[in-house]
Amino acid sequence: MVLLSLLFFTAAAPFAKQPLQTVWAFIPVYESALIVNDCITALLLFGQFRITRSNAVLALAAGYLFSALTTVAHGLSFPGLFTPTGLLGVGPQSTAWLYMFWHGGFPLFVIGYSALGARSNQALRATIGTAPAIAGTCCAVVLAVIGFMLLATVGHEALPPIMAANHYTPTSGCWS
Repeated sequence: MVLLSLLFFTAAAPFAKQPLQTVWAFIPVYESALIVNDCITALLLFGQFRITRSNAVLALAAGYLFSALTTVAHGLSFPGLFTPTGLLGVGPQSTAWLYMFWHGGFPLFVIGYSALGARSNQALRATIGTAPAIAGTCCAVVLAVIGFMLLATVGHEALPPIMAANHYTPTSGCWS
């Protein structure tokens, strides 16, 4: 398989500098699939939390819900998807910042999952049931996504520019 992959790469390398044709449906199809997958995964993890009462599983479920909701916000802000400038009344950097919040936020939930995995769940079992824990977690995630969405749209002037044309700017650190 490695040799076959190397052969394919060698054959395709001369064409790598040719720009691909624009496919307008890529972003809506890609993000729709992500939203469906993330929602299904979040629901399954919330169900697993009801069985195990594991704080770690609750954190991971919250991460997938965060990812799904942030993907919705990213899609709504994407220029050319619904309107030429996006639906959310965005600034020129809003979509890029929503992407950064999306891809920077989900790993924090995975870190939380990892950190909580080794801890005892006795405190949760003694204090609240699973339904209030799930409802509270969902509300917290929705509020976080709304906050990031407002920061990226209404407060976009407070955020440094991270995109210039279709490339990251030097101020975006290692992404340039």
